[in-house]
Amino acid sequence: MRPRCATALVFSFLAAACSAILLGCGGAGNDGRIVAPLVLAEESPAGIYSGTFTSASGARPIAYQTVGLISENHDVQFLLSFDAQRHYAGYVLVLGSDISGLLFEYRGVYGRFFGIDGVSETTFDGSVAEADNIFADYSGPRDQGRIDLDYMAAYEAGSSLDRTAGIWAYSEASAGGAVYAITLDIDANGQIFGADSSGCIYSGQLSIIDAHYNMYRAHVMIHNCGVLDGDYNGLATVSALGIGQMERLRLGVSNDAIAFAGFFDKT
Repeated sequence: MRPRCATALVFSFLAAACSAILLGCGGAGNDGRIVAPLVLAEESPAGIYSGTFTSASGARPIAYQTVGLISENHDVQFLLSFDAQRHYAGYVLVLGSDISGLLFEYRGVYGRFFGIDGVSETTFDGSVAEADNIFADYSGPRDQGRIDLDYMAAYEAGSSLDRTAGIWAYSEASAGGAVYAITLDIDANGQIFGADSSGCIYSGQLSIIDAHYNMYRAHVMIHNCGVLDGDYNGLATVSALGIGQMERLRLGVSNDAIAFAGFFDKT
């Protein structure tokens, strides 16, 4: 666990709580002694996670496979399986082992773009065990349910722009047989260039957040794509699918109206 002092901005209610339970948050005690500042043993939520979002809003619960990316800055990108037709992005706050957050739910999918049917706010509350798991309940105007995520040790593999360099591709076939494909070319400096079968053009940058961890800041600019044009920000990670197998880039970026997310295999 990483001990961190609570900030007045995020946890201002602690001052009142400290006074109420006579712990003190720094300063002189009733007998004139100097009381040490309160330090919270905060569980870090940062990591790569694998698990499920289980929707409980329908006639029966439906579990969607999910890869969760949470940075050291507590930014979040939740990449759900394609059949969910939604994406979540936002941030989390942690107090001890309690975790809460605000997510933006992007509904409706076109290729690897989400938010075609709009964006709404979703909140969640639960618990986090550092480098282990996250369990939480989420609720929004369109859906509610349960988040169950397990930490992946791949987060501790470190980050390097040499590892992200290369050609990354994704493709899928629709029910009618049409193929949607996208290719991203990432150079040794983390610069992104790419295009998809719909004529959209991609550029941008991957950058290292902390070289000790397998997480990258991602900035993607999309052009020649109509209403989908714009700047997108988010997270990415790279990991091998298995021993001796190909590597996969997991990327999730978003703005106020649209999210772009997918899994790209190295060619």
